[in-house]
Amino acid sequence: MRAGRLVEPSTDAGVIFWVRMAVFCVFFELFVISTVILLAPAVWTFELNCNRTIRSPSHVRSPDWTPDTLGAYLYCMISIQTPEHLKHLQSVPKITFNRLSVGELGGEDGHKCIGDRYFMILDGGWDSALNPGRYCGSYDQVYSYYAENEDVDLLIVVDSYDDFVEYDISIDWLSKEELPERFGKVPNLIPSLRGNLVQGTVCERVFSECSRLSPCHVQSPGYPGIYPKNVQCRYYLSAASPHIQLYVDPQSRNVFDVGSRQCDDLLSCPIRGLSHFDDCLLDYVKIYDGLDELSPLIGTFCGVGQFPKSVIGTSKEMFLEFHTTHDGPFLGTGFDLRVDHFPGMAQSIYTITSCHKVFKVEDLESTNSLEGIIMSLQHWYPPGTNCTYLIQGKPTQFIRLYFPSFQINPIENPLAQVNGYCRESLSLYDDTWSNGMKVIKTFCEFSKPLENVDIISNGNSLLLNFISRTGSYSGSSMTFWAKYDFFDNRHYGEPVPGTKCDEIFTEDTPERYFASPRNTLLFKPTNQEQDIRCAYRIQSLGGHARIRIVLTNIDLKSFDIMNGNVGPCVKKQCAPTHCQEMDQIQILDGSVGNASVFNQCSKTQFPYDYLSHGPDLSLILRVHGKTSFMNYFKSTAPLFEARFEFIHPKACGPIALEFWRGQIALPPVNSYSYWTQSLYLDNPRNQDFGPMECVWDWVGPNQNGTSAPVSFAVEAWNLPSSTPCSSFFVEIRSISKSYGQFCAGQTKAIVLPQQQQEPSESTASEVIRIHFKKLTSVGGSFNISWKKSISD
Repeated sequence: MRAGRLVEPSTDAGVIFWVRMAVFCVFFELFVISTVILLAPAVWTFELNCNRTIRSPSHVRSPDWTPDTLGAYLYCMISIQTPEHLKHLQSVPKITFNRLSVGELGGEDGHKCIGDRYFMILDGGWDSALNPGRYCGSYDQVYSYYAENEDVDLLIVVDSYDDFVEYDISIDWLSKEELPERFGKVPNLIPSLRGNLVQGTVCERVFSECSRLSPCHVQSPGYPGIYPKNVQCRYYLSAASPHIQLYVDPQSRNVFDVGSRQCDDLLSCPIRGLSHFDDCLLDYVKIYDGLDELSPLIGTFCGVGQFPKSVIGTSKEMFLEFHTTHDGPFLGTGFDLRVDHFPGMAQSIYTITSCHKVFKVEDLESTNSLEGIIMSLQHWYPPGTNCTYLIQGKPTQFIRLYFPSFQINPIENPLAQVNGYCRESLSLYDDTWSNGMKVIKTFCEFSKPLENVDIISNGNSLLLNFISRTGSYSGSSMTFWAKYDFFDNRHYGEPVPGTKCDEIFTEDTPERYFASPRNTLLFKPTNQEQDIRCAYRIQSLGGHARIRIVLTNIDLKSFDIMNGNVGPCVKKQCAPTHCQEMDQIQILDGSVGNASVFNQCSKTQFPYDYLSHGPDLSLILRVHGKTSFMNYFKSTAPLFEARFEFIHPKACGPIALEFWRGQIALPPVNSYSYWTQSLYLDNPRNQDFGPMECVWDWVGPNQNGTSAPVSFAVEAWNLPSSTPCSSFFVEIRSISKSYGQFCAGQTKAIVLPQQQQEPSESTASEVIRIHFKKLTSVGGSFNISWKKSISD
């Protein structure tokens, strides 16, 4: 039996195996390469039909939907460059989207472009744009974008091209004249109409010297077209003078449209109306009352609708901030506002922390002003504003307030919607604070004060209190301007209750001086047909028998009815037919009823001295109501000035001396007889007399209208010869003439001549006055005797 053996495999079979494997690998690589080529994205195809540079009016459409394009990645850059001949004209590229459907909004907050499906507008080119925002959505209506720069790039990105992507875009250029909404009707008249762009920024602008003659135009970028996304525009506004005003051009029908829609479906997407509260979280405009965002915030605006009629700041400056989100719909035309200054504004009393001002009389005096002015708030203020205007005079003054103009208008631009009445009110208080017990009047929507009617305070303070529950962007619905002034409420004597200007003077009155009323408001009568009459009564209650009054001067005016002139009456005008409206002063002697009348036609020399016949004397000022306002209102010159004094106390005895023979002695002597009259000045304690003044009237008995000559003797002065005559003297005189004055240490006798009494004159013309005056506190004696010079 034969043993078996092991047979080894053939080497030819191994070679065949490895050859077969190599061939398989080659064919596999070819298969993979061919498959990759067949399935590669069609980018190469889109490069030819999409990326392009445009320098003339053109039309760009999205690629057709074909099996080769569907599902491809689309990255399309359209570069729009303004040709040189249009740059000279400063023409504006206009990009019109006739049809647009790229991506959709969604995400967690519903305001993001989902995936890589969006388009971007790079205004100024790729290099100058700072992180531009993205648009997405589907739009069947025509929308336009008006570039801010000469060159603009459009970038359309779609991660997977399909039949939901479509665009139809027209590119053209407009001259400035063809775009008056942006540059105005005369573009080159005001080059800086839209402010000056801050270098290196997309939309930060500075506006200076805005005025009513040349208002500035504050606009969103791209206006009047769609505004860009992902911008933070800052506008620094400055008016030529206070107070800056931001408003919509009344000749324009443009509406404010910022963030009104946050989705692209015009049928189902809700439209947000204009809001000016802090709930604007996406696209919005913020307005600040001052230089920057650190200033008080006036309001935050978003939505679509009519912008407030005007927003008025408290100074020359205002700051505006425009914010848009990174992603959003291709909607919203932004805003177009004007900036100038509000005319006729007084200095505002409002600040963010206070709305209070004190108006003092010293402020008027320092500027020589007769009246002050208070104006209603004519700028913005927040809800809950509480402003006070305190008018403060001196302790001796009172205040007059009146409204030359007071209008109540509907509350058009409130910051808060409030129901009910008196949403804005103005109250007047006769106090320094809002004291409900001293309220004069409250005005609100249905009540206002009468214009040019005086409101008078009882004291030296008057408070105006304005309260608003709504706030306002453009000033109060109660538009008013008030005037105030101060009047002197001091009296010289004791005022008579129930009268306008009557006063009483007695020995207790501190001053012996008085004049026409300090309160010249009296000369503004409510009834011009009624004359103004002021009675100053001087009455002795302390035993004085006489009153001396000295009228130092008068400054009365008159009205010439025939010539219509106000001024002094010349001699030919002093006839009653010429000076019919003549103001006058009367001095009434209460004891005898006599009256002395003074006016411009009086020939009296001033100062005029009058001595009463009893303890009661009155001065009457009479001014015609028709002319008092034009003649005396707010006049600083008094109509008259006068002094008075009480004389002839009880110690002087009676006033009248009616006997042919008599004597007056100090100290007393015990000698008198029939047909004599002796008067001994009473001094029961035999003490020295203090200062005193006596005036006696001597009227001798009259026989057949003739008075005989009388001799007077003055003697026995117990005073040092050095005593001045002004401190101790006796004078003998008639009303118009002095017969002699005797001083200390003198003894003298005089004889008065015979006088003829005029039948038409009063007996006063026969009065001989004996005037004794002693100013020293101690010492002094005299004896005055008289007798008829012919035998009895």
